[in-house]
Amino acid sequence: MPSIIEVDTIKNKTGTQNTVLSTDGSGNNTLNANTIKDGSATKTLAEYSSSAWSWGTGVPAGTITRILQSSKRDTDTVSNTTIPGDKIAGTDQDGSGSDWGVTVANAKSGYKYYIIANVNMSPHFSLILRPYTDIGGTISHNWAIASHSGSYVGFVASYFNNETNHSSQMVHHLYTSATNGTIFFGMYACPDNDASTNYINRHPASENYNGVCNYTVMEVVA
Repeated sequence: MPSIIEVDTIKNKTGTQNTVLSTDGSGNNTLNANTIKDGSATKTLAEYSSSAWSWGTGVPAGTITRILQSSKRDTDTVSNTTIPGDKIAGTDQDGSGSDWGVTVANAKSGYKYYIIANVNMSPHFSLILRPYTDIGGTISHNWAIASHSGSYVGFVASYFNNETNHSSQMVHHLYTSATNGTIFFGMYACPDNDASTNYINRHPASENYNGVCNYTVMEVVA
């Protein structure tokens, strides 16, 4: 005959006897844990540390663990013709900072971060886009391009004709993190001509044709 043990609280034996499992008597049960492992107890799926949960090494490679997005709805101009150009102004997904992009807290070394960004622009001639990372105040953007000999090298090198076009350009890149911590992903824009205004998110003729820029970062287990 099956046996049943009924308790209100189960605590660990040593130390401060923290509560492991508890019930409020109304059918609501709480399980307290710092680590969740697989059935063989060899691979950690998730762990709790420093007041935050994070995925463990047992999560299968290729799993998307989070998706973050920041939208830019205001207009902007860029004028610096020296690579990498000007940072596109704005905020991150939480409305923080003065640069448009995405902040990834608790990034993991070795994980992949897939960048998808669309930039609405109307430059005088060409406008080069380069995503960049800001890690603890150290900015890097050369990781985003291949080795080329051209003067203006970036993800997008669109040639427009004296501001007669307003288009949305896409940037895709798979970035591999080499650090544990916070990474900010932003975007540089570099025109090859500053004789006239180079616009972000609007047509030069009027603001009746404004656009929206979206910056998306997906975290992928490697």
